Amino acid sequence: MVNEILHTSLSLRNIKFLFANPSLFSVTLTSLGNLETIKKKWLEIRLKKARQLYDKFKDILVDESKLFQVLEEITQSMPNKNINPHLAYHLCLYVLVRVTKPESIIETGVAGGDSSALILQALHDNKKGKLYSIDLPYAHFINSKGEEKKWDVPPEDIGRVVPDSLRDRWELILGDSNEELPKLLTNLGKIDFFHHDDEEIRMKWQFDLVFPHINKGGILSSDDVNLNDSFESFCKSHNFPYVELWRNSRQSWGVTRIK
Repeated sequence: MVNEILHTSLSLRNIKFLFANPSLFSVTLTSLGNLETIKKKWLEIRLKKARQLYDKFKDILVDESKLFQVLEEITQSMPNKNINPHLAYHLCLYVLVRVTKPESIIETGVAGGDSSALILQALHDNKKGKLYSIDLPYAHFINSKGEEKKWDVPPEDIGRVVPDSLRDRWELILGDSNEELPKLLTNLGKIDFFHHDDEEIRMKWQFDLVFPHINKGGILSSDDVNLNDSFESFCKSHNFPYVELWRNSRQSWGVTRIK
């Protein structure tokens, strides 16, 4: 039975990923491959690393013009990028929130809640701010390549990795962002930070919708910006500075600041 559990756990994740993260490999063995225990440990590792990085760069980041430079340095310094494609991404999100100290953040796309947890930890450490997250259970859609995609995530699994201790600054909205995002923006009026992690075909629509609601100096960021030119076109059309950060050889995300 033990061997079956371990085999199942290891087959769900690339074994190289575990070897690249010895603490996780150890937990996999000692927890008999319990996935929830492994996920909790992986989150703890990222939160600890994120705080260390912020402490390392916070004196430099007093000059916020250095923000993009620091994000690039963090991204380039991460080892095993093809094995840990989300690590620098999550760490940079934490640093972004710590530096800009937003009062209100909206993100579209949650899934298990890894990004949400790093954002919420940053809000907690800032002692201010609230995150509003929108995601649709059992989402089915056609991507920009005309391919049908199905995310069979039930409501109870959306944001499942977010600890109870961080949920006091979080409002999770279960529904289609096409319907929920306009309503949320109307209710909030102005926001300080928008993060797109939704379907890539919705990038342009969401950027154009959210832009008038973002306060001057606020942040707009998006995952998967290499999949189309929506992010680059948005930034260039408004003459906003931006940075594209490559998580691995196939995936990138972008950050811009509203002037």
